[in-house]
Parts: sequence; C-alpha cells; structure tokens
Amino acid sequence: MTRILGESGLDLDRVERIASALASALSARRIYESGHTRVKAGNAAFLSALHAYLDESGRPGLRLIVSAGLLTHEGVPLGSGQGAIAQIGKLLEDRECGGLAFSRGFADQGLAVLLDWLNERTPRALVRAIEGVDLLPPGADEGEGEEDDTRKRRILPEFELPDRIQHTAARVLDHVLDDVRAGRRLDLGEIVELTRWTAEASFSMGSQLLAPTQTQSHDSYTFLHSVNVFLIATTLLQPFARDRKELARFSQAALLHDVGKSLIPAEVLHKKGRLTPEEYATVKRHPEYGAEILQRCPHVDPIAVEVAFCHHMRENGLGYPLVTLPVKPGPITGIVQVADMFEALTSRRPYHGGHSTIEAVKTILDTPGLGGRRPQILLLLERLTQAPPGSEVRLSTGERAVVLKTYPSAPGHPTVRIVESPEGTPLAQSYDVDLREVAPPFGEPVTEVYLKPGLVRTARESSLVL
Repeated sequence: MTRILGESGLDLDRVERIASALASALSARRIYESGHTRVKAGNAAFLSALHAYLDESGRPGLRLIVSAGLLTHEGVPLGSGQGAIAQIGKLLEDRECGGLAFSRGFADQGLAVLLDWLNERTPRALVRAIEGVDLLPPGADEGEGEEDDTRKRRILPEFELPDRIQHTAARVLDHVLDDVRAGRRLDLGEIVELTRWTAEASFSMGSQLLAPTQTQSHDSYTFLHSVNVFLIATTLLQPFARDRKELARFSQAALLHDVGKSLIPAEVLHKKGRLTPEEYATVKRHPEYGAEILQRCPHVDPIAVEVAFCHHMRENGLGYPLVTLPVKPGPITGIVQVADMFEALTSRRPYHGGHSTIEAVKTILDTPGLGGRRPQILLLLERLTQAPPGSEVRLSTGERAVVLKTYPSAPGHPTVRIVESPEGTPLAQSYDVDLREVAPPFGEPVTEVYLKPGLVRTARESSLVL
C-alpha cells in the first residue's frame, strides 16, 4: 500500500492524527477548566498517541515545524491547510515560535503549560522551559541532517504555494486510494477543497503552478504520476475553463483519472521492469475499475467518470478498453490523456531515463489514433517548452538557477535567481539576473531546463516547428 512515509518509517497520517489530537486538547482547554473531564480526556488522547508513535518508531522525538504559517512534518503540511491544525501553526507563528520538538519526557504537566501558553489572548514568548518539549526558533529546518541533497533545497518564497499544493495533493490522493483499497465509501470532500484551491492558484499563477517540487515523500512512480498529471492537466485546462469553479471540476477529474489502479495487485503495479503480457492485461483493466469506483460515489462529477474510463482510448478503435457502445472521449478527457502520456514519457523509470519535452511531444504526435488530439498536443508544447517560473535551469556558464519571470518577446532569456556555482556548490547568497541583458557573445544563456525531477531538455528545442 502506497503511503506518505516520514523519515521514521511511520505513516505520515499518524503524525497528522497526533497533530489533530493536540488541536482537540487545545480546544478543550480553551472551553473548560483544567480539571474538567474533557480536558483530561483530550490531554490523555494526545499523550497516548505521541508516546505510542515514539515507542513504535524507536525515535527520541517528534518535530512539528511551522512553515509559511502551516504546521508541517518533514516538509509536508498537516491537515488541509485550514482548520484546527492550521490554527496551531498560526498560534505558534504569532508567538515567534518555529515549531515544537517533543521528546519522551513530555507529560501532563508540560502539556498543561503548553496549552495555556497557546491559549493566551496576547501572544508572547514563553520565558520558562517546558519539560519534554523544545520550542524551536523561527525558520527551523525539518530537513537538517538529511543525506538526500534534494531535501536540503531552499524553497524560494515565490514558489512556496505550488510546493504546498503538490504535497497536499499527494496526501489527499493517498487518503482516497486507501479508502478504495479498504472498501470504504469514497469521500470527495478533501478533493473538492484541494481542486478549488488549485484552480484559484492556476488562474493567478498560470504555468508557475508547475514549479518543481524536488523533495518527494513518495517512492512509488505510480502515485507521483497521478499528482504530476493533476498539475500538468490543470495548467493545460485553465484556458478552457469559463471560471474557477469549472476548472476545479476538470482538475478533480485529472487527479482521479488513475483511481482504478488502486485495485491492481501491488506486485504488478509496482513491478521493477517491463510487464509480461498477462500483467499488462491486468493493468489495462484500471480504466474500468476507475469508472466503477467513481460511479458508486455519490455526487461525483460525470466528467470524472468519463476521464477515468476513456483516458486510454484512441481513434479508430485503438487504445483500451475496447467497447461496443459508441463511447468517445470528450475534449477534457483528451487534455488529461495528453498530460498523462507526457508525464509518463518524461519521467525516469526503471527501464528508461525519461524523454525530453520535445521528444515526448513528437512521440505523442506519432502515436496511432491520436490525430484528433493535435490541438491539445500543440497546447502542451506551447505551455511547457518555455521554462515556466519556478523551474530550474542550467546556464551556459554552468550556474544553476531558478526561473523567476519569463518574457514572450525573449523566451530564452528569463529573469533567474542564481543559486549554485558552476562547480555545483550552493551559493551562500543567491542573486537575480535578467538574462535579456546578457551580452550577445554569451549566446543562448539557458542550456538545460528541469521542469520536474528527471525531465531535462535544451532551450533550443522550443524553436522546433511542428
């Protein structure tokens, strides 16, 4: 089962439940006196969850970090970004506290002091120490000590929102797939809220929504694929939506397009290497499974059912599933289909290293049965061949930079923030450069673009005429 795993190896959902228990204890203390049975019950529930986590993980403590006003664990926001858990993050931020580091010695007395401090009407710094918990300074780094270089990256303030959206989408989709596997009734509440948030961001940010999230909490290609398709498809669908509400509907369908894979045996779905014909036939059942799952879900949008069922269909009876009824994918399904193929082609897999943007587009154009998808494919090329804000680039002089702003009149000359030297050393102090001002002798200043992990292309590819 695919889960969001923290460095402790335990399910991130469990950490979220601990944070929720803390929020419940805080709420009870806000309403009742310290000796009230509900306060005692809330405190006991939080301490029990915390200590069970520490005992089973074998770790000395648990860190909850405040990032951009949100309570996070290992870089992933806890909760939906709103509600009681988010309120804890806001309360800590108001008190100029960067987070909480709980240890095994944290008990009733320390919790009472912590809750009373958080409930004070006038925010202030806590002058006394609390046994069993350290109050971290603002800007505490959750990734400190990690060996993985991608965990050490600095998220630029300009692109914190896309980063949070991607992490939240991963967590929400994880909940959905878990419900399907367990046979529980599918609750689309979280997805509705997520897609509303994403649609709002897409209208204001455009292709900046694709700012790469290099810290990945998921090892499963299949899982990350659905999240990346969701972001790519939302970016492509935005010009077709009449308003944010309609774009949210389309985005919901994109996020759920592969929900049927939750019913494919894990040993087949996560196989390292090429599938046998029998295994491939099993995987090809996922559109049918997806449509069946969504049809059983009350109030599901019909577009989501269509996308789940038809996103592998092609013209002239090609693709799958094969049907006898006159079922034909609509334009929204077509865009999700193109985003789906593009993401699969450009991702690093056990059996290939990932195609460049132009190679992927040419492959899609040459795929039999996709002639009618040419407008969507050209839209893909138009939206993704120029490095969008938030993508990483390698300059001709060797430095690595992050794109801050692009210009239609000079697509190969964005404004960038230099973050790494030509030798690969992170700069202590980054600086911004408008590449339009680079003198002609330097030639094309951008040589490589990283739209997402594993996707590399040259800037000159964008001049290819299809």
